[in-house]
Amino acid sequence: MRIYEDIYMFGHQDPLAQAVFVQIQLNARNLTLELTSDHFMPTLGQSGKEAYLRAGKLQVGMKVLLSDGTVSEITRINRIHKSGLFNPYTLSGRIVVNSIVASSHSGFLLDSVFDWMGLDAYLPITYQTLFAPARLAYFLLGKTKADIIGRFLVNKANAMILQGSGKASQVSGYVSSNWAISSYFAEKPKFLLSG
Repeated sequence: MRIYEDIYMFGHQDPLAQAVFVQIQLNARNLTLELTSDHFMPTLGQSGKEAYLRAGKLQVGMKVLLSDGTVSEITRINRIHKSGLFNPYTLSGRIVVNSIVASSHSGFLLDSVFDWMGLDAYLPITYQTLFAPARLAYFLLGKTKADIIGRFLVNKANAMILQGSGKASQVSGYVSSNWAISSYFAEKPKFLLSG
C-alpha cells in the first residue's frame, strides 16, 4: 500500500543549481540518497531511540529508517557534485526518497543558536512548528497561495540571516533525488510517505 502526503510548499526548487551532496548508501536493496550536509535525517541509536542528525554528521554503521518501517545500515558515504536542488516541505515534515525516510528540514534560521546549546537534534521539530502558518495557509487558501506565503517567510528569514552575517550564501539545505518535479505537482502535490 502506498501513502502519499501533500507538499505544501517548496523552500527551493532549482534543477540547474550545482552543489556538493552527501551520498549515503545502505545495505538494504542497494539504496542511495543524496542530500546537502545540513539536511536532517532521522537515525536510530543503539537504544533504538530516534534522533535527527545532519547528513554531514552521518557515519558508516549508523541506522536510518526505510519507508516500509524497517531499518537499514549506512554502508558507505561519499561527497559528490551534482545539479538539482529541491527542498519540498510535506505536512508531516518527513519525506521519502528512494525508499529512505528523511526530514523535510535543513539548515535555517536557528541553527547557530541550537548548535551552541547542543540542541541541534530538535531543529526539525522546531522548524516544523515555525512553518505552521504556511501549513494553515495551505489548508485555508490552497497550494498556490500557501507556497507564496511560505516562500516569503523563508526568504525574509534568509535575508535576516544574510544581513546579520554579511555572507551572500544560501542558508537552507536541499534534497536531491532521482525523482523529477513534474507538472503533476503544480495543482496539489503529493509525496510518497511509504511504499
